[in-house]
Amino acid sequence: MKTIIKTSFLTLSVLLISFLDFKDRYFFDSKIFDREIQNTFFNFESEEDVQKMIEKSFNNPKYKFPRKEVSYCKIYKNQFLISRITSKTLNQKDTKKLVNLLNSSENFDYYETTWDVNESEYLFRFFDKKK
Repeated sequence: MKTIIKTSFLTLSVLLISFLDFKDRYFFDSKIFDREIQNTFFNFESEEDVQKMIEKSFNNPKYKFPRKEVSYCKIYKNQFLISRITSKTLNQKDTKKLVNLLNSSENFDYYETTWDVNESEYLFRFFDKKK
């Protein structure tokens, strides 16, 4: 009986951690962009048109990242299950440096951008300040 309880507990724990990891990895709790942003960036016929729009809008304060004040950032190694256990939390100073880096168009080129979660070595998760 003890073995069944231990095995059940272990199985449920692994399933819960798997679900939470998958949820974080694919942003299930993120809010979908509003219609204006969808229409601005996602209604183009060709990839070149999307690229032009992104490059044109990069320094627009309306689309500055992030749109809310960030309290902290967590870094996850992009490894299923292990990432939640091995995550690191950046301090506020390093979080601000990272936000500044991400907002500088000098650091990025359209074709250097990672579009798929599986292409990334690390995942960054930014947390808003709670009011």
